[in-house]
Amino acid sequence: MPDKTKCNLEIAQVFSDIADMLDIKGEDWYRIRAYRRAAEAIADYGEDLSTVWEEGRLEEIPGVGKAIASKIDEMLRTGHLEYYERLRSEIPDGVLSLLGIPGVGPRTAQLLYEELGLVSIPDVEAAARQHRLRDLKGLGPKSEERILQGIQSLHRVSGRHLLATALPVAEEIVAALKEHLEAEGVTPAGSLRRCAPTVG
Repeated sequence: MPDKTKCNLEIAQVFSDIADMLDIKGEDWYRIRAYRRAAEAIADYGEDLSTVWEEGRLEEIPGVGKAIASKIDEMLRTGHLEYYERLRSEIPDGVLSLLGIPGVGPRTAQLLYEELGLVSIPDVEAAARQHRLRDLKGLGPKSEERILQGIQSLHRVSGRHLLATALPVAEEIVAALKEHLEAEGVTPAGSLRRCAPTVG
């Protein structure tokens, strides 16, 4: 039975995470870009993926070829994706959590973890305040200050929430609105639609 609870945004998030994990691992840029394009296309797509899947039209979605379509098929059939789970087992949880810091990309997150063992945003903030980031290869005082400012912006913008927290709430709201007879084409927008690490 297909897992219809996997909405477009959830599947888009899986592909976005895969792109981040491949980037962290230093994989081929074209593969990374392919997953990012697929994530963006799926997040923006106007139809429910489970319907498109049932009708055999996945490859009509821009950025979705046979390889991506087969992964969507696996997710909708089984509720999980073996490739994603294998990558997750290779990447420490903390590395992905660091991507929630504005200005910290996959490579920097990996560097912070490998060189300093940082696995949380408070860890990074403490290290930045102690000026421990500036000596890392590829960083410096300016990068350290930008990272600290990014963390401070997270503290200031109290209305922002992690995607994993906001997504289920958004899905409930969208489902409720779609039941209304006059509501058409209801989809999340903004940072939620883009599957940004934080939304608000």
